[in-house]
Amino acid sequence: MNQETDEASAVEYGTVYRTGGRFHIMNLDKSTKRIAKRVGKGFQGYPQISLTYFGESDTCATGVIVGYISEEGAEAQEQRFPSKGDARKDETIQTTLLKVIERANAKTVIQVAGVLIIKS
Repeated sequence: MNQETDEASAVEYGTVYRTGGRFHIMNLDKSTKRIAKRVGKGFQGYPQISLTYFGESDTCATGVIVGYISEEGAEAQEQRFPSKGDARKDETIQTTLLKVIERANAKTVIQVAGVLIIKS
């Protein structure tokens, strides 16, 4: 198989990322478990990432707010990631969140319980 065939096959099965010339598949379950593991460790110091899911009801999170705090006392930086469906079940958003956590070298990951209700 050539590289194009490998890439096309991988796309059918999940989100593809590339390391060292090889294509890897990151599925939703793996991403959410890795995020939950980081959340479960509790406070480990800074930098810190916070994840707050939001939506119009508690049954569907239409987006997530990612907060970043570099050090104690620093102002939080925030970025929103909207979703067409439930962000908690959106593979693209979950893999993006994991990448943000990893690239920020976050020692602590906090996830706010439930869905923050935002009325439109």
